[in-house]
Amino acid sequence: MLESKRSILMTYYNSDPKPPKKGKKKTQPLKRTAIKKKREVTGEGELFKKLISERPHVSFISGLPIENINYSNCMHVLSKKMFPKFRLHEKNIVFGTSYEHFLYDQGTEEQRQAYSNRVFTCVWKRLYDLQSELRKEYK
Repeated sequence: MLESKRSILMTYYNSDPKPPKKGKKKTQPLKRTAIKKKREVTGEGELFKKLISERPHVSFISGLPIENINYSNCMHVLSKKMFPKFRLHEKNIVFGTSYEHFLYDQGTEEQRQAYSNRVFTCVWKRLYDLQSELRKEYK
């Protein structure tokens, strides 16, 4: 009796045939984009080096000293995209702290005003006056 129960159970559990093995999916290579694109040489780097060696290392906006000055401290008063002729114009490039540069490019007027309240020597009007002067010169 034990044998018959065992054989019945074995046939019950093993009655389904194994599913056929599926072949491996063909893997497609990843779509890759260029990590670094070759940038065209504009001459900005050379101009920045020249200005860093010639001008005092202080912010145009606040007058704060800039230690360890580098290219990120060089600000274009008029945007390079809107005013391409002034991209390498020395008067269009001023020094500013990295935070001032961020505020000028991406900050809001409220953020600039809050910065002016914290740093009493900060005068954004100087930059705006230079901006309007350069726009007149550009035309």
